[in-house]
Amino acid sequence: MSDFVLDASFTLQWFLDDEANREYSLSVLTSLSEKRALLPKLWFYEVGNGLMMAYRCKRITFDQIDGFLTRLKHASI
Repeated sequence: MSDFVLDASFTLQWFLDDEANREYSLSVLTSLSEKRALLPKLWFYEVGNGLMMAYRCKRITFDQIDGFLTRLKHASI
């Protein structure tokens, strides 16, 4: 059983510095060491799309995308 459902837009707040309410999303990221998150089936696609849109709007670089994906692999989700 999971403690909460993790939305893609919420996940993107972890890595996009200019997002509103980022402090709350970072506290949830920290809690993943103790809690479990459920991911919707489209989560992977939505996160990927969000990263590409941020890149196209010049909010992030490809290197930042690579770092983000590496950290996601090691997250407890």
